[in-house]
Amino acid sequence: MAVTLHGTKEIIIVEVKPELVLQSSISTRKVYVGLTSLTPTTLAAGSLDPPCVDILDMAGNVLKTPDPVTDGEKLVSDPWFLSTTRQGNILMSCGEYGARSVLCLTPHGDVVFRYQPTQPWPSLRGITETNTGHILVIYLNANCVFQLSASGTFVRKVLTSRDGITSPHSLCLCESQHLYVIDDDCLKIYRFTRNT
Repeated sequence: MAVTLHGTKEIIIVEVKPELVLQSSISTRKVYVGLTSLTPTTLAAGSLDPPCVDILDMAGNVLKTPDPVTDGEKLVSDPWFLSTTRQGNILMSCGEYGARSVLCLTPHGDVVFRYQPTQPWPSLRGITETNTGHILVIYLNANCVFQLSASGTFVRKVLTSRDGITSPHSLCLCESQHLYVIDDDCLKIYRFTRNT
């Protein structure tokens, strides 16, 4: 497991045994926030200053910085939350500043899709892909988890305040289809089904 350390220019590699065992650390030239593994030897890491996503090797060297622009607007604004699709593309939620959208990029920087919520000033958080290729995203302002299709169109709300969601931040969907949601200062576990 690779983890960014808030406010530092370091990524740590941890083994889960089930206790956490520090394996190594990677020094970087930037402070990174979001992080996802693209291949066994490369990571995609989100930086806030400057706002970008870098492709890194396991020594912390920047191999590429995809920098998509549409109609003169930089699309990567605050990549706090990243995930990798089964096709090896980078999913990110940019939900604090600037673009405020869900973005899917190839590692070369081509835009696969961009989804922008219709509500003003959305605050987007955690993001992950399901085993069917759908995408789950946390929408903090609406206190919900919503689902997008693999092509980036809105499908439905999956979890709302009726399900006990009050201040969701991040999420993870495991192979057993349990959806783990960090909600305020609690970890909540839901069984994810097509009808959840």
